[in-house]
This record gives sequence, structure tokens and C-alpha cells, in this order.
Amino acid sequence: MLILCEKPSVAKAFAHTLHCAAHKGFYHTGNMTIAYCVGHLFELCPPEYYNPAYKIWDIRGLPILPEKFAYRKKSGVKAQAGCVLALLKAHITEIYPLTVTLRLFRTGINIFLIPCCWKITMP
Repeated sequence: MLILCEKPSVAKAFAHTLHCAAHKGFYHTGNMTIAYCVGHLFELCPPEYYNPAYKIWDIRGLPILPEKFAYRKKSGVKAQAGCVLALLKAHITEIYPLTVTLRLFRTGINIFLIPCCWKITMP
């Protein structure tokens, strides 16, 4: 089972209760893994990712509406983003359930959906 928490403190509370050992970026015991996010792990790619001309802001170029929005790992939390992605990929291929302990509104659901939607481009 993989438990995905929004904050390290929530993951630590689960880990303490379930007697999980700490590892770099997650907790684990037996067949249970507890991963956590640290704020926003991903962000939209900047406009110049789609077209170098968008690097300089010009009202004539608005709106910028790419066919497909691309996301990237947010600087400062790239290691944790990579850890969460690796754990999600590993557990999605297994029969273990996934438990999401995020606030299920725009911010929380994006933390979960971005890495889970494999069709989204991630440079």
C-alpha cells in the first residue's frame, strides 16, 4: 500500500502510528510505504517553453493557449518530486492500493493528479 500525504508532518504522524522506518523522502514497513509532498512539487512550464517568442511579454501574443499544458518539477523540491513519482510508478504496477491523504480541492488534487496523469508532458 502507498499512502501519499500532503506534508511531511502528516507522513511522520502516520509513520509513527504504523511503526514505519524513515528513508530518504518516505517511510516504509512491510508492504506499506508512506510518501509525502512538500508544498507544490510541480509547476506549469513558462511561456517560452512553448515558443521562445513568449519570453518577452507582449499583449499581442495573448492569450497563450498551448494544445497541451506541460509541467515541470519545481526547483527546490526536485528530489522529493522524483521520489514521489518513482513510488507512484512502482505502486501503480503492483496490486497494492493507493491512499491519498490530500485536501481534495484544487491545490490538493493537483498535487495528486499531475504525477498520476502519465499523458501530461514533463520535461
